[in-house]
Amino acid sequence: SAMYRRALKLPVTRRIEFAELITAIEEQGFIWGPGHEHWLPQVVISGYGYINYDAVGKLENLDNFLANNIEPILRRTIPTPEVIFPQRKDRFSGGNEICGQLYTDQLRNRVYRLYKIDFDVFDYRAALPKL
Repeated sequence: SAMYRRALKLPVTRRIEFAELITAIEEQGFIWGPGHEHWLPQVVISGYGYINYDAVGKLENLDNFLANNIEPILRRTIPTPEVIFPQRKDRFSGGNEICGQLYTDQLRNRVYRLYKIDFDVFDYRAALPKL
């Protein structure tokens, strides 16, 4: 959106390439303020160091996380036993192919350096680039 582009001093009238976004974040660093919350590390915006979470769900395992962590809590706290989570249907979005086109090895390493704290804290070793 224009707000996010302005926050990073990027043009609002043309398409911004992913590498340009990463360059702007690298140049400005992480800033806490309006328009910047979209790309702050998850450790920062979640308050992870200050809040003692019982569990952290990951999108790639969302179904299991909901069934094993959230559903039991809801069943204990909601009077009706009708807690139903919709089943996620696997859909082909083409996202893997798009990521393969966007992420060169160099860009993957730059993103990793920016978000290293998230990779480490949330245990994303499988996603680590070959540095």
